[in-house]
Amino acid sequence: MPATAPVNQAQGWMTPPMKKALLLAALAGACSSMLISADAVVLPCRGQDCGPSSSTIFSRQNVQHVLTTGVTTGTHNRLEINDFIRNNRQWSLFVQALASLQEDDQSSPTSYYQIAGLYGQPFIRYDGSGNPRPPPNTWPGYSIHHSVLYPTWNRLHVALFEQAIQERAVVIAGNYTDPAFQTAAQELRLPFWDWANNSSPPGQVVSDAQVNFVSANGSVQTMTNPLLAYRFHQVDAEFESPFNTDPTTLRHPTGFGTGARSDVAALQGQLASSQDDIMAKTYNMLARVKTWSAFSNSASGDDNSTSNSLEALSDLVQLDVGGRAGHMSDPTVAAFDPIFWLHHANIDRLVSLWEALNPDIWVSQGQSGVGSWTLPQNVSVDASSDLTPFRNSDATFWDSSRIMTTEQIGYSYPDFNGIDMSDPGTVRLSIALQIAELYGPARGSIANSTVSSESTSTNSSEAAPSNQSSFDWTVRVQSAAGALDGSYAVLLFVGPIPEDVADYRDSPAFVGSHSVWTSRVMPGDDVVESFIHLNSALSNRSGLNSTDPEVVEPFLMQNIGWRVVKDDEVLSVEQVPSLDVLASATPMMLEANAALPDYGEPQPYPAITAGQLGGHATSS
Repeated sequence: MPATAPVNQAQGWMTPPMKKALLLAALAGACSSMLISADAVVLPCRGQDCGPSSSTIFSRQNVQHVLTTGVTTGTHNRLEINDFIRNNRQWSLFVQALASLQEDDQSSPTSYYQIAGLYGQPFIRYDGSGNPRPPPNTWPGYSIHHSVLYPTWNRLHVALFEQAIQERAVVIAGNYTDPAFQTAAQELRLPFWDWANNSSPPGQVVSDAQVNFVSANGSVQTMTNPLLAYRFHQVDAEFESPFNTDPTTLRHPTGFGTGARSDVAALQGQLASSQDDIMAKTYNMLARVKTWSAFSNSASGDDNSTSNSLEALSDLVQLDVGGRAGHMSDPTVAAFDPIFWLHHANIDRLVSLWEALNPDIWVSQGQSGVGSWTLPQNVSVDASSDLTPFRNSDATFWDSSRIMTTEQIGYSYPDFNGIDMSDPGTVRLSIALQIAELYGPARGSIANSTVSSESTSTNSSEAAPSNQSSFDWTVRVQSAAGALDGSYAVLLFVGPIPEDVADYRDSPAFVGSHSVWTSRVMPGDDVVESFIHLNSALSNRSGLNSTDPEVVEPFLMQNIGWRVVKDDEVLSVEQVPSLDVLASATPMMLEANAALPDYGEPQPYPAITAGQLGGHATSS
């Protein structure tokens, strides 16, 4: 194939030896770390094969369960996507492996379609996990939401996908004569997208229709970009509308059906507008949240929390990526978008960072949230609860207590390079310093305006500043997940709100959003919450020189406001009667030579929002 030859939509980029190798690998599935002999497997079928039902459960003898082992070639780092692309060997193997996985028949339990489909649709029983039908009135996917199990279920889902990609990469690398590619395949792990630092991913993820890779003969070739979208072999007629007419995954689509395209400019614009909000939320979640219940999920309940949960942060990014009618905006189909995996690898990375700061805290007892295919709604769960459908043996499933460390499933993150992991104190300090550097408030913010940069230094020979104190201002937004029959957002402003919704996110007054990521088929009674941090806005836009309540409260009473937006349309706040917007101030102390501040008890200021519909004093 010439170096510049484009690849066909299907397997035109594969050489015959590569096709043969991948076929042999598939036939040898019983020897794969993903598969062992068992008694049942679930095989979906499509309308022309099975009549009016779009999926059928078959019982079969002498077939195989899917095992989630993680990658079994040692512990190697997942790389940030920008760094990963610069690793030419791993990148070349990755895009070929991803394309190969996407081309697998959708009926294969280890295909891209089936592994992604664990999250939501096609809502079928997978690999004999659970009963033939989910419990009544629950979320009918396997994924966990509004529950303490959200982070650990996600960890295993990403590990299973990474395992499938890496096994493909090993097979593909066998066609290369350069042994460096075999080494690259052994070390290849799924890349992550650090959206708090890089709001818009590189072109190879969001805009390039084709990508280059080094082929087995050493030449640079071109192939259809498997990170840009997933093309369904056949769209399931039972997908929620409008996704039952989209032949590929879309981001900020220009329309519906076969003529729709992703709007790259709209995607990049929305991500850019959220950058400050996402960075502040990431920093404060890592620096301030000290309980698993407050960290793990977006269900309301911890009145002392003033920072976002991991799930709330994830929901914001997913809604920003999907946009109106984009796949990432709806949990039923989000995992089919290839960017989902880069995003959720970063979600898992944040679990590792938070765990390093809080080494004595892990999954606590809580509720099952909206339920799943195997969990009824709102039953008690804990670290010993099965994380279905992820099996660690023929007879058992993983649970949260067994995945406290990532090394046992084959990966780590660059944030931990060079750290003595046997010393929790060293780990905590090292990670705290990195978090402050990566995501911490700008030096000019009100909160830090009197704090010298040397305050994060551990070098005692430097002049140590005195302790500095201020207040951190936060707005908590709560609302019912099912209030609007699908995903929506509450946008917060400090200053004049534009009249046109198209101008909201570009307005200097826009501060951040409360993003509710849900679906028409997800139970909607849960109240979810998120937090929007105001100190940067107060510093940059208010003209104030203090965070003291007597200064900030009257300013916010005159300048704060919000709008409810769904599918790029402004809705009346009256349509979300559960909306509750509450401002609070938390004393903050940054001690000399400390990496992260210490926080006191938050003090609510309901008068700030009480005068508006949805404000704390007027919410029902």
